[in-house]
Amino acid sequence: MTFLVPAALWLLLALPLLAWAYVAELARRGAVSRVSHPRSDLLAIAQAAAPRSHLPAILFGMSCLAWMLALTRPVATVPTPASWPVVLAIDVIRSMDETDIAPMRFEAAKSAAQAFVRGLPRRTRAAVVSFGSTTNVVVPLTDDRERVRAGIENLRLELRTQLGSGLREAVRLIESEASAAGSPAAPPNRDPDVHAGRKRVRVYTVGMGTGGDPSKFRSGYWGVLDETVLRQIAAETGGRY
Repeated sequence: MTFLVPAALWLLLALPLLAWAYVAELARRGAVSRVSHPRSDLLAIAQAAAPRSHLPAILFGMSCLAWMLALTRPVATVPTPASWPVVLAIDVIRSMDETDIAPMRFEAAKSAAQAFVRGLPRRTRAAVVSFGSTTNVVVPLTDDRERVRAGIENLRLELRTQLGSGLREAVRLIESEASAAGSPAAPPNRDPDVHAGRKRVRVYTVGMGTGGDPSKFRSGYWGVLDETVLRQIAAETGGRY
C-alpha cells in the first residue's frame, strides 16, 4: 500500500495528544476522587471511570483516525487476473433432433448456449466448436459477442459425433490463448480428458436429453443420453456435470 499524500501521516501524532487531553479532562472534572484512589497519575484516574462512559471518546478517536488516514489517500495495487476464456463445444449429431426436450434437443441446446453467452463478463473471450461428423471451430476466441451468438444460431446437424475430437479442439483453443499469455503448456495426451486436466482446463458437461429405453427414440441407442461419460469427463478435469 502507498499513500498519495504521505505528509498527512504526521496528523496521526495528534492522536496521543487527544488521548492525553481526554484523560486530563477526566482528572480536572474530578471523575475519580484522589482520596479513594491514592495513585495520582492520570492513567489510573482514567481507568477508574465507568467503561461505558469512555465509549463516545473511543468512537470519536476512531473517527479521527479514519479521517486522518483518508487524508493520506491510500492506494493499493491489486493484480486482476485475465478473465478465463470459454469454449462452447456443442454436439451437432443427428440424434440432437430428438424431441424429449422441447422443442427439440438441438434448439434447446442453442437457446441455453445463447443465454450462457449473454451472462458472460464483458472481458471474457469466448469461442464456439461444433463436433459431429467433423470438428469445426465455428467461432475462434473473441470478445465479439454478436459473432459468438451468430455462430451458435447458424449451427446445423450432422450425421455422427466425435466427442473426443470436439474436446481436443476446445482444449487447443484454450491452450493457444494460454500460450499467447505466456503460460507454459503441458505435453499432449491422447486421452482428451487427461489432456484437458493437465492443461488446467475445466470441462463442464451439459447433457441435453434423457436416458431410458432406446426404443423410445427415433435414433435408437444413439439417442440415449450417456451421463456416465459426461460425468467422468467433468470429474477428471475438475469441472461439473
